[in-house]
Amino acid sequence: MKNTLDGTGRAKPSPRLPNELLIDIFHAYDAGIQKEHDQKNGRLRCRWISLMLVCRHWRALGVSTPSLWQLIEVGDNLRWVKLALARSASLPIRLLFTDRFSESRMLSFMIPHKERIQMIVVDRSQTYPPPTQLLFHYPLPLLSEVDIATDGAVENSNMPHLCFAEHPMLRTLRLSFYPLPFDDSMFSQLHCLSLSDKVFYSKLLTLEDFLGALRRCARLKELRLHRVLRHLANFNQGPAIESAVVVLPKLRKLVIEDHPWTTSSFLPKVALSPQVTLRLCVQWPGGLSDALYTESFDSLLPIDRSTIPILQSITNASIDCWHDSKVALKGWTDDAKITLKIAGSIRDPGTFYLQEAQEQFGVLFDGAPLECLEIAGDWDVVPDIHHHLRFFAGYPALRSLKVSGCGSPTTLLRAFIQPQSHPSTISFHPSYLRWGSSESMSLICPHLRSLALEYVQWRQEFIDILLLILRRRLEYGLPKLTELVLLAKSESPTQGMCDTQLWRVLDAHLGDLQSLVTKLRYELVNN
Repeated sequence: MKNTLDGTGRAKPSPRLPNELLIDIFHAYDAGIQKEHDQKNGRLRCRWISLMLVCRHWRALGVSTPSLWQLIEVGDNLRWVKLALARSASLPIRLLFTDRFSESRMLSFMIPHKERIQMIVVDRSQTYPPPTQLLFHYPLPLLSEVDIATDGAVENSNMPHLCFAEHPMLRTLRLSFYPLPFDDSMFSQLHCLSLSDKVFYSKLLTLEDFLGALRRCARLKELRLHRVLRHLANFNQGPAIESAVVVLPKLRKLVIEDHPWTTSSFLPKVALSPQVTLRLCVQWPGGLSDALYTESFDSLLPIDRSTIPILQSITNASIDCWHDSKVALKGWTDDAKITLKIAGSIRDPGTFYLQEAQEQFGVLFDGAPLECLEIAGDWDVVPDIHHHLRFFAGYPALRSLKVSGCGSPTTLLRAFIQPQSHPSTISFHPSYLRWGSSESMSLICPHLRSLALEYVQWRQEFIDILLLILRRRLEYGLPKLTELVLLAKSESPTQGMCDTQLWRVLDAHLGDLQSLVTKLRYELVNN
């Protein structure tokens, strides 16, 4: 802001922002960078330091504000750590040990600050014993979060002992390859528990032992188990042990990444309320048969799926087969979400699993009052119109459909003009077979109000079928679509020629399209 002149002709100083607002800006700046970087699986902190270079006032404010120094990176510059400890005054501190920290460096200067330690995070790239041996020798009364990840090469004897009784405020625990002596009451004070790979000393620890520890976790809100269950003794051997179901009254999120047969055996042993968000993932090796691919989603869930109420209650869902190395089915309501993901299985880029995924979706979410659906994949690999008819007939309440991916959705669109004269005898929707004769001549998705077609091939045939759909729906007494979205992709190597051809197709039918829908949106995106 430019200076203005006072009555004497001298420049008035520019007004300053209040210090309280400036401090909020510093915090917001750091949080914004952190959020962006976290998406890349990295950790960045204290990047607000660059704001201290703006002017002397901002530097002085940064130096004298203890709350800006509470999160301390512990790396190769221990002088910086000591400076941050001093500037944080008496406030609680959060320690982030980066991969630049050397095991040989001493941390004795932190002992006087042990009662202020609120969080300890050890970066995932650490390959030596976590630098917490000294700190865990003392009670840490404010410690509320511990996140330690190693690469599995650390010897058990070098691990510092984590005594839960000495950290009464500990509520969040995330461990990867960090062996612990097992105690059935060890997790009872936690709100969030995340375990990865081998985390217990004992090789004889059984599933029943682990379930016994979970039964004491009345406060647990979030549970994440990544390749942990497979290491429990005799988990997949012999007859299943009948035991009381674990009830976690406050549980709202359960994430399991493991073998499908391990996951499907564990789920019935935990009571899941309709408010629990469930995320299941399996990483398949390459070279599996098509039959195993087809059954992958179903194999993640127990045979009796009545214990997972969200399957029958979802109102929104997505089928994502657009990534080369993962396929995901998702369903959610206002209160909870379920995600089934298969990762690490790469077949032909962009053609992975679309038809099989739709079939599995129809089986798992049969009878759900689905209203909004997004599907992404290669539409050229689903050439059978009857497949689409069977799929969409199972969700008559569908109001919004978004289609994206590659290939041409022509076959899919043709299904929306095909009258249903009688129920098919081949269907992956049991509910489809229950249709009455009064609906025998209806179109699929009679309640559809919004249709979006994104990143699909835009051709004359495509527009012709789309116009036929809109007219046919009106002939059957259905209301206009409230919204039609066309997001086309450029296919011509010569952009000018491509623009001319595509817009010529649209311009020829623009009036008809606008008369058949309430709102039309269209856009051309270059490849």
